Amino acid sequence: MRFILPCFAALVSLASCSSQITSDWTESELLFRESCLSLAQKDHQNAWAAATALRDSISTFAAQPDEATLAETRKAWRSAHVSWMRLHAHGGPDFLPCQDAQGQVPANRIAAEPVSESFLEGEQGLLTTDAVIKINRDSLRKAHRLYAPDEVSTGFHAIEFLLWGTDHDLDHPGTRAAADFVGESLAASRRRAALIIASRLLVEDLTLCAHQWSAFQADNENTRLRRLSRKEFLGDRLDTLAATCDQLAVHYLEHPFGKQAGVNEPSRFSDTGFDDLRAGIRGVASVITGRWPEVASDYRQGGFNSLLGGQSDELLKLLRDTELLAAQSTPSYERLVLAPAAEAERQRLTKLAADLHQCASLIRDAGKKLAVSTAPVRTLPVPGTLKALDAEKRSRDAAIEAGKMPSHVLGNQTNTQSTY
Repeated sequence: MRFILPCFAALVSLASCSSQITSDWTESELLFRESCLSLAQKDHQNAWAAATALRDSISTFAAQPDEATLAETRKAWRSAHVSWMRLHAHGGPDFLPCQDAQGQVPANRIAAEPVSESFLEGEQGLLTTDAVIKINRDSLRKAHRLYAPDEVSTGFHAIEFLLWGTDHDLDHPGTRAAADFVGESLAASRRRAALIIASRLLVEDLTLCAHQWSAFQADNENTRLRRLSRKEFLGDRLDTLAATCDQLAVHYLEHPFGKQAGVNEPSRFSDTGFDDLRAGIRGVASVITGRWPEVASDYRQGGFNSLLGGQSDELLKLLRDTELLAAQSTPSYERLVLAPAAEAERQRLTKLAADLHQCASLIRDAGKKLAVSTAPVRTLPVPGTLKALDAEKRSRDAAIEAGKMPSHVLGNQTNTQSTY
């Protein structure tokens, strides 16, 4: 199944902004509003296009699984995931309102992690046992986090695990061989089917987000985003940008290397966590500057800078420095987890986290200066800790042993062939 994304409605010309200026909005604020809408539209479009390219690459790989097509598909995954990370700076209730027909938020499927390897490929794994569950769209959707938050069957990180496999090396990503997808064995057939269907579901979710975003901010002055007051619009943007900086620090730096070290290493099968971090930082910088910086030196004045006054130079320097620090970091989270806290690399990451929190603080200060930021500090969700995951697993295992819960309640299908 292919999803064709319609062209997005064009933005109103900036020349029309002059007729919209009221006593509340300044001209620079209206220009910033249009910049935000334009960037968010572009980033939704790019995320959808990259996911579609990943889906097509997976189809090619599944038809001819060899090391060359596997390498190309891994490359497509990295590109698609970076494009997804760039959307984080546009988050918040007014900028990512996407929900499906059941009222669920696709983002909870798109980026779900950590992923339980045993759930997918363990002794009783979904993909490696002669289960009664056929691999199709409905079964993968229903299996997703059915009993525990790490039982992930769809989204970027389920696909990541299928492409890389378990990471057994402190310094390198997983080394799954293309041979795991070759032949008509049960495991190979189900892996190919799961990979194809998970990629289609990913595109389906991103298509839904793109469609809803397009309709939400279409070229119409009566759409919700343009009906927001100055305080609502600017306040939401600043609160979201600040929360994104804090979340990047917590999720990518403090949480993996804190008391729960290694539990929630981001993108752990591909070892691309620092690439994700850099993409998130660039997402924030793009909203601040009004354009995408192609290289770190491209953090220049523009966009929201005119509204930040004297704080813009310090904020832009911090954003540039955080990206450079992330770029200098080793890709091995595992090695860093084992390193002494006093080691230079760990100290650099500690500084990186502190700088991201300082960026958040500067953004909130700007909101106070503009008298628009009234929301409390937004606490964004962090994946469940090992303690929580273990508790849920023990509860589930106890229920299974007591006969109160089958290991998989996904229907009684006996056909293991793939259908979408």
